[in-house]
Amino acid sequence: IAAVHQVLGKNVRVTVDNTLSKGLYTSIRTSGIDQDTLNAIDQRMRELAEQDLPLIGRKMTREELIEILTEY
Repeated sequence: IAAVHQVLGKNVRVTVDNTLSKGLYTSIRTSGIDQDTLNAIDQRMRELAEQDLPLIGRKMTREELIEILTEY
């Protein structure tokens, strides 16, 4: 989500769903996405992954989660 928003802006809606395999299915809701845009998103995702940022799990209420996700 961060890579998409950093390349296309925060007004783009991104949906992430689980799959039966080990991956995630992601939908980007906007028009005009071409191969160059996808390549830029892929490159940004790789840059973020290389930073090896920590993933911190925490419990929160549904309302707290909605508040956090509306920022993205």
